[in-house]
Order: sequence, then C-alpha cells, then structure tokens
Amino acid sequence: MRKMKRSLIPVLAAFLLFGASASISTHANAAAQSVQSDTNLQAEITNKALNKSKFKNVQSSVSSGIVTLTGTVDVYDAKEDADGLAKGQYIPHVIEPSAGVDRLILALIANAFTEITDTDDKGKSETRVIMKFHPRVAPIKVGIMPLLKNKPDLVKKAIEVRDLLRPHMNVFYDDGGSIGRRYARQDEAGTPYCVTIDFDSLGEKPELLNTVTLRHRDDGKQERLAISELPAWLLAKVR
Repeated sequence: MRKMKRSLIPVLAAFLLFGASASISTHANAAAQSVQSDTNLQAEITNKALNKSKFKNVQSSVSSGIVTLTGTVDVYDAKEDADGLAKGQYIPHVIEPSAGVDRLILALIANAFTEITDTDDKGKSETRVIMKFHPRVAPIKVGIMPLLKNKPDLVKKAIEVRDLLRPHMNVFYDDGGSIGRRYARQDEAGTPYCVTIDFDSLGEKPELLNTVTLRHRDDGKQERLAISELPAWLLAKVR
C-alpha cells in the first residue's frame, strides 16, 4: 500500500525570484487522507523537492492533502554557478564503466598525439606531428636507415643491422628520401628510436668502426652505440 501511495505523488517545484532571494512552492497531489496522516511521506516529499536545490530556511505545511514548502534561495549563488559553467568550471559527473580494445587504442593515440612547431633560420614555421608512444606499446620499435641508399656498402651494413634486430623486435627499414624526412616519417609513426648507418660505421674514423648513430624520437638526441650492443640496449627499453 505504501508503494502505491508514493507512486501517486509527483513533486513539482516552482521558483519566483525577488531581489536576492526567491520563494518556492512545491505541491504534491495525493489523496488528502494519505498525506495528511503520514508524516514520513511528508518528509519524503520535502527531501525530494530539496534534493537538487539550494533552498534555505525551508518550512512545510499540509492543507487538504497539499504539501507546501516555503523557503529562500540565494540568487547570487545561482548567478555564480551559471557564470562558472560558462567559463568551463564544472566537475564531470558522468562515469561510463566500460572497456574495450577500441577505447584503449583511442586513448593511447590521443595521449601520444603531439604537435611541434619548428622555425628555421629564415623565420618560416612548420608544424609536425610526433606520436609519443611509450616504447613498450609503439608498433615499430626501431627504424633502420642507411645514410645514402646509393652507397652499396652503407646499404649492406644497414641490412646486416636490420637482420640482427628483426628476430627480437619489429623494425622498419627505410632508405627513401633525405635522412631528415625519414626521421620525420618515423616520428609520425611513433617509432621511439632510429638507427642510422653512416660512413663512420664503415670505419671512416677507425675508432667508430661498427658503430651507429642512435636517434631518440622525443628530444632528437643522438648518440653513438656499437652494433654489438644494440640488441641488449634496445630490448631493455622496449620490453
């Protein structure tokens, strides 16, 4: 019987603003004898009316089955809230507890996407994209690049390095275009490291024989590393 009574009681709220305050009345239409005699039901109606408001000094009364609530609400508070919403000052309150592969991938891409603007010596600006994937989740771990594709010795050494790393990780061999453009392509793909085989790798400087240039994606830093040390160094970063 209590459930039937409650289902018959819709709560309506009306606001009339006067200066810095407002008076409000809430009427609940129900059988007179039901509301008049049930103080718990009256309290429930009052709580529902106040649940999403800032009413102050609220008083309730019952007459012929009609519950009337009277109180004040600070108009300044309402205006302050509206101004805050216009400025984007709000706390998100909707949480969707769901998961899936597509949402995970979208989150990774959105987190990795970075735009960087470079300005050359002539003052010309160019914006480029870098996908800053963590090395453990990057689809390509390392790019292998001969400095020049028309030098057979450089290409041969680069292929040797590619074959050395391929059993351990996903590598990408790229010899098209200038070395700068190849770096930019790998940055857009999110490749964390690039290995360049240059003339020093062939022994132009004897102390640098069988070493390569290792470039870091995020800051462009370059360092020399022995080819024999490459697999262990990279595996420690990408696993």
